Amino acid sequence: MPEDKWLQFYLDEACYYLKKLGIGYNVISEKTELQQVEIKKRIKRHQSRIRNGEAKEDDADFSFWNDMLHESKGDVKITFSRKDGFYHCRQSDLETMDSPALMEIFDASKDFLQLDPSYNYGFLDGKSPVGFDPLALAREVKRAV
Repeated sequence: MPEDKWLQFYLDEACYYLKKLGIGYNVISEKTELQQVEIKKRIKRHQSRIRNGEAKEDDADFSFWNDMLHESKGDVKITFSRKDGFYHCRQSDLETMDSPALMEIFDASKDFLQLDPSYNYGFLDGKSPVGFDPLALAREVKRAV
């Protein structure tokens, strides 16, 4: 498929899923810089692809566009350490957590960092290697703390 067709496909898919997420045509228009008439055409075209079996509606695509929507608003995913593993949430989820839960996450994350020699020697403050970052998880936890 030529590059232009892929771009058109993904714009159609974006409009379809953003509308499915309950976003109004005016907001989608603002985010995509498309006219509302064009957005409606793109949604209908993607619905037609789904009916014809050229595309499928699945949870992974829905989740992807939901993530894009949240991140465009600055509501990024955050990774914490917990006693039983790692915890992933959105920044907005922190607002609904109670103080004991937040402190447990904070303490467990600090304990995780103290056990990591990369943290103790300041390696997490440097730039990550190009194309590979073995310290990515530790950097995420440090940023969260």
